Amino acid sequence: GLAQGIIRPDGWGNVLREANNNMLASYPFEVVWQDPEEAEPRVLVPFNHRIDRLPGTASIELIGPGGMKATQEVSANAPELDILMPVDGSVVRGGKEGIAIQWKASDQDQDKLQYWVQYSLDEGKNWIPLGDEIQENTVSLPPFQRPKRIKVKVYATDGVLSDMKEVAFRLVP
Repeated sequence: GLAQGIIRPDGWGNVLREANNNMLASYPFEVVWQDPEEAEPRVLVPFNHRIDRLPGTASIELIGPGGMKATQEVSANAPELDILMPVDGSVVRGGKEGIAIQWKASDQDQDKLQYWVQYSLDEGKNWIPLGDEIQENTVSLPPFQRPKRIKVKVYATDGVLSDMKEVAFRLVP
């Protein structure tokens, strides 16, 4: 995770605030806009990092050059997620369209949820993204021509709090 520190006026970071807007902590980080293998600077840089969730955190701000770029309220409850299909430990017969991954999720705070799905063909050593920022509760694995052992992870997030479930199954084409 990121270490607490002071965000430079021209720098990037996250600020945790209480409900009364008092700052609890700040976490500076660097954004690299130039890929050493590309001639032109990037106009979009995806990033992902963990920060400590301190008691009393009501919102998280993304700070960048010029001030606040985005804010996210912190809800009281994390989403709850269950993968419906395929069933963990099952044998699945694959079709030409691929295998449907289906889940259900709920959130006590009625927050809008987004999902990230990954799969692994090597017992979880490497994960292949299948979709991110998914709004629906289903996605399809690509079709495979030979029997395979597959693991699938589904993440549900309300923007701050998350739940993750994993299933493993054997595919028989």
